[in-house]
Amino acid sequence: MAEATIKIKLIGSPICCPEKHKVIVRSLGLKKMNRIVVRPDNAAFRGMVLKIPHLLAIVTEPQATKPRPPATRKRTKHESQ
Repeated sequence: MAEATIKIKLIGSPICCPEKHKVIVRSLGLKKMNRIVVRPDNAAFRGMVLKIPHLLAIVTEPQATKPRPPATRKRTKHESQ
């Protein structure tokens, strides 16, 4: 059976953060802003994300929704004549 995974995205710059935060970001394999890595969904990786929530985010897939019907435009007084 396939192991569950999570997608982790670097949303903040670790430039002026403590060295511990930079080590966590690098250990996850993130080097550049807005990059996403896929890691196993376990307590260790979730703990890393919870340790620095201002720098990391867990990306979720958008839910599939029904397409909305096209918007109808109201006719003005001049168009209806």
